[in-house]
Amino acid sequence: VRAPVAYYAAALDTRIPFIAASLAVCTYRASLGTVNHCSDAYIPNITHYFDMSDLAGLIVPRPLIIVAGEKDPLFPIAGVKECFAEIEEIYKSQNAGTQCALVIGPDGHRNDPDHMWPALDARLSQPR
Repeated sequence: VRAPVAYYAAALDTRIPFIAASLAVCTYRASLGTVNHCSDAYIPNITHYFDMSDLAGLIVPRPLIIVAGEKDPLFPIAGVKECFAEIEEIYKSQNAGTQCALVIGPDGHRNDPDHMWPALDARLSQPR
């Protein structure tokens, strides 16, 4: 499943036990608002209602790993970090701060499984 779709699905369906969103989570202003993307990332008029970080409130307390590339031109790292800071606050407000993590790889728009899987394993091994 494409990462934006997986993130949106996890926000809507509590049967999804965890999410590892790779190269897809960023403020809308920094990504979808300024960079051309695949159509699966867009929801018409979404920015009138909320930002991507707000959706974490529908995912918490399930484990959430955000994977980003330091040099990703589609999801700029500054927007990813801003979005994750808001996600982390949402998780902390629900006493689930250890259930989310940001994994930043050194490359561009490229998955980083060597760091993603250990981060996810660490969250899945925690008592919930």
